[in-house]
This record gives sequence, structure tokens and C-alpha cells, in this order.
Amino acid sequence: MKKLYILLFLMSFASYAQKNVTITKIIETGCSSPFVKSVELYVDGTVDFSNEVTLNYMNNGGLWSANQIDVSGFGIISDKFIYIIRDLTLMQAEFPSTTFETNSTSADFNTIIVGTSTNGDDGYQLVLNGNVVSQFGKTETDADNDTDSNWNHSDAVATRLSNPDLGTWNPTDWVITAENDLDDNTACQGVGTNLETYFNTLGGNYPLGSGSGWTLSSLELKGIIVFEKGGTQGKAIHLVANKAISDLSHYGLGTAGNGGGTDGLEYTFPAQAVAAGSHIFVPRNTIWMTDYFVNLDVFDIVIEASVANQNGDDAIELFGSVNTTPVVIETFGDIDCRPSSDGTTTTCPSFQFHGNSWAYKESGIWTYGGIDCTGTGTVNTLTSQASSCPYPFADSKLSSNEFTISELSIYPNPVKNGLINIKSPLSGVKKVEIFDVTGRSVLKTELETDALDIRSIGAGLYLLKVSIGDRSSTEKIIIK
Repeated sequence: MKKLYILLFLMSFASYAQKNVTITKIIETGCSSPFVKSVELYVDGTVDFSNEVTLNYMNNGGLWSANQIDVSGFGIISDKFIYIIRDLTLMQAEFPSTTFETNSTSADFNTIIVGTSTNGDDGYQLVLNGNVVSQFGKTETDADNDTDSNWNHSDAVATRLSNPDLGTWNPTDWVITAENDLDDNTACQGVGTNLETYFNTLGGNYPLGSGSGWTLSSLELKGIIVFEKGGTQGKAIHLVANKAISDLSHYGLGTAGNGGGTDGLEYTFPAQAVAAGSHIFVPRNTIWMTDYFVNLDVFDIVIEASVANQNGDDAIELFGSVNTTPVVIETFGDIDCRPSSDGTTTTCPSFQFHGNSWAYKESGIWTYGGIDCTGTGTVNTLTSQASSCPYPFADSKLSSNEFTISELSIYPNPVKNGLINIKSPLSGVKKVEIFDVTGRSVLKTELETDALDIRSIGAGLYLLKVSIGDRSSTEKIIIK
């Protein structure tokens, strides 16, 4: 692809809108008739279920088209979690803090009751306006017979992680409790308290109404660079187009400085079409960034712009709908919190100071190169390749490949006993690093065996990065 180097500032006007429906949770219990079974969905935007949505379910590995669950009764739904259940009284007993409103005239309407009988080896598929937008389970495969992935959820709960939903079956987007796990935790079976209490102990996205980020935005932030070379010149913002964009001027950027709240839209992208998968690089100074990267050919589009003026304690806002009322569709950092440069005096829950360094998003979680990892002061001449902390995108383009499915196995997930196995037939030391949801490295080690002891890490959602030679993979894990 020909690289585009644009040194202009153009204003254009267009609209921004999106909608989606995502399968977020599946609950199958051993309770006898009338059953505690439920599918949780999240509706992003406004969707008319009476004519836009079809919910297929795959029975015993059959065709998706063979069975449907009627969801037309939801009618028009906007921006909320909704529930498909078998029995209202039992669900209220299991989840007393959740309102299951079945009255379609109520503003709180979020639940329909169906008689469809499903089991723990069945799959679900959502079709929105003719396109598959969400799927749980491998196509035409009974979960009991799937040799490639384990998604059997008999008497268990399957929960989607906060990854963009691409409409395909990806087992790494889900965490599933062990089969028969719910038998000891349901009110309907008289064992344990109720499912709500148990799901709260599991944490993460297990509680009803938890999680976000499933709708894949056409444009998202990918990396933030704050180098001190050249004074203010070593700054850049990296974005990626997840879908084809007919006009980039639908979008814009803003820098929220020093934790003082939003500064609003400060820059609108030039009008141009962008292909899906394109990486867009916005440096403050193209010459300085070329010096750092040697060349900028790893990026598909380069747009020089003064909006890349952020410091290591600033947040970045990505805007859509810039033609009318700009809407923030993603924020890096916290517009109301300013982390201190020492990394400890003032901390922010969603990001950390990254002066003379970079922030980079992997699998939805921001990681950091470490304060001053590219050098200190304004005379920093390290290139990305020579630096001890090369910018990950450029580094991966130069030297790294993803593991194939057969080359890496990480289990169990969730981790219950403080030990996680990292197995690979490839020879070499496993370089392992674990990051928390703010991108802070909480464990870094080299592993020559398969078992990794993570008992020193608290419960929660983490990012596990494994490298062997030129192979690298990053996976989300849940520690209980």
C-alpha cells in the first residue's frame, strides 16, 4: 500500500453511528423443570428485535438454520443488557439484585421468557440485519465432540471477556467454569446461597450486567508515544482502523492535559477513505519520528499534526460524530486524574505515567514501556530497534510472529489454585510477563518448566504475554 504523508489540517462534516448485539453470558444449571437457564445479551445502540435480529441455536452440532429462539418480543431496545430466561421466579431467586422486567411497556423492560430447551453442548448465534455479529460455539460441532476448544458449559456459566466481538467463534474471548460447577451454588438446588453470590466471588465479567467493549469501533487508539527527543517533537498517536472507513473526517482527537478534564475536540482528521486493518500514525514531527523508527513504512497512513502534543501524564480522547456534537468513543487514560512522574505519589486507576516512553494496547489492555525507558532528557537518539524497550508495533513487524494454535497451550483459565501451565513443543526459554488492567507489569520471569506460580498475584483480570524465540502471544487470564 502506498503510504500517505499528509501535512494539512482539514475540517469535514459527517455522521457517526453504530449498533450491535453481543452474546455476553450463558447460564446452564442442573435445576429441574422449570429450569434455570439464561442467555444474557448486550445491545449497543438502538436495535429493533422485531425485524433486525435472529437468534439461532445449534442443537447437538446441527445446522444453525435448524433452530431459532424467538426474540422478536424485545421490540426496540437501546444500550442495555437484556435476558432470555426459562422461569422468572427462579431467576429472581438466584439474582435478587437484578431486575428482570417482563412488561414490554415498562422503561425497565429487559427480559423475555421462552420455552426453548437448550443444553450445555449447544451453541448460539446472533444475526443482525443478515450479518452474523456474535457466536458462541464452533459451527456444526457438538461441544462434547470438539477436539479443538473446550466450550462445554453443562451446569456451568460461560462469560465473554471484554474483547471486541468479531462475530466469529473464538474460545479465547470466553471464560467458562468447570462442568457441574454450578451444582454447589444454586438456590434452586438448595446448595450454597444463590448464583448472584457465587458470580460475585468469581469477579471479572461473571456478575450479571458486567463487561463492555464488545462492539468493534471502526477506529480505535492503539499506541501513545511520548519521547523527549527534540523537546516537544517526539510525540505521536497511533490508531488502527478495524473496519473500512469511507471518510476519516468522521473522527477527531483531543488531548486532556494534567487531569483537568476534557479539552474537547481539538483536531479533525482529513477527508479520505481508509481500508480495514490500516494503521494510522499521527506524529507531531515526521522527521523526528523517522529518525526514531528509521522509516515509517510499518504504518499505512502517516498524518503529521500538532494535536500530538501530549505529555506522559495526559489523556487522549478519540471522537466520532464530529460534524454535529462530537462524541467520545474511546479514552486513553483518565481525563480527571494526573499520575505523578515517580509512578507512586499519585496513581490513577486506569493508566500510568509514561514520559520518555510509550503506551501500547494489546488485547484491549494498555501496556507500558516504563518511565524513561528510551533515555532521559532531550538528547535521545535511540532508535526503536536499538532501544531496550522498542515500540511494540514496530518491533513485532520486524521480528515477531504469533504462535500457532498447536504451538502454545495456556491453562487453566480461570486460575483457581495459583498455578498456570504454559506448554509449548518449541524449544527455548519461555519469557513470561503479566500485566494488570492498568498496564502495570506485576510479574516478569523466564520459565524453563511448564508450571508458573502466580500465587503472589491477587484475584482479577490480567494480560499474560509469552515469548519463545521469535514467537509471541498475549492472552487474557482470570485469577480467582
